[in-house]
Amino acid sequence: MKRRSRGVVVAVALVELAAGLFLVGVALLELHRVVSLGIVLVLVIGAGLVVAGVQALARGRSPHG
Repeated sequence: MKRRSRGVVVAVALVELAAGLFLVGVALLELHRVVSLGIVLVLVIGAGLVVAGVQALARGRSPHG
């Protein structure tokens, strides 16, 4: 059975949302021509934390034999 569980669907949606927000943030930086390393680092770290959280949730829901 290749049906995705609800947790996997939610995890994929969260990763896509994080990627979208990251791209919007980069686009805004380019739009305003702001070259601020701090803002870029916050965006990258935030996206990394979201992905790590999603992976932890997915691992917690997957059955370990």
